[in-house]
Amino acid sequence: MSDDDKNSDALEDEGFTHRLETLVERLGGPVKAARVAGVSRQTLDQWRLGKSKVALAGAARLAKAAEISLDWLVEGRDTAADQAGTDAPVMKANPDELADGFVIVPQLKLEASAGGGRLALTGDLFKGDVVAFREDWLHSIGSNANRAELLTASGDSMEPTIRDGDLLLVDRAIDRVVSNGIYVLVFNGAVLVKRIIVRLDGSLILKSDNELYGEEAVPKDATSELIIEGRVRWHGKTV
Repeated sequence: MSDDDKNSDALEDEGFTHRLETLVERLGGPVKAARVAGVSRQTLDQWRLGKSKVALAGAARLAKAAEISLDWLVEGRDTAADQAGTDAPVMKANPDELADGFVIVPQLKLEASAGGGRLALTGDLFKGDVVAFREDWLHSIGSNANRAELLTASGDSMEPTIRDGDLLLVDRAIDRVVSNGIYVLVFNGAVLVKRIIVRLDGSLILKSDNELYGEEAVPKDATSELIIEGRVRWHGKTV
């Protein structure tokens, strides 16, 4: 598809850009996602910011590549009733009435900061509500249900990718930076959600997706001071 296709049938749902970010992250970032959609990186960025109409054909390609239902991407259908017969990955769970193919992922009461960095007491961590994910979907993104937990993002530094109040599916099996991605980390006593970029010299860049925030370089000899709590594998609104 060429960029000219953006003038065709388009998606204008208010929540679409947020769900689009979920797919972009799952596909490995905007460069790969643009290639999958068949558009330029600039066009994809306009879609992500809600500044340009999104061609339905491009959305369909993204949904198919990410193994996500197009109904979920277009309409945001994510309740248990709407999930029947679709590939929607998440639902609120009742442990005694769990749908076939779903597994429980515990939700922590602590809010991880995606803002300026809020101090957090690790002693306040405890499991509360539970959310269920499709087990095959968890496996498809390389996450083990036994090591997955949910946090609630707080702040705006990772917008538009992650918004205040979003649920974060965190792979707690990952305790070090293995590649570029979004991680939950503890740095100087603060629990943060940041995009981490690995540089060739072994140093790291802690980056916020919100352009209003800066980035911080962590020299190679200081990377051991970062405590990696896990890697964010998925994010979405509460259901």
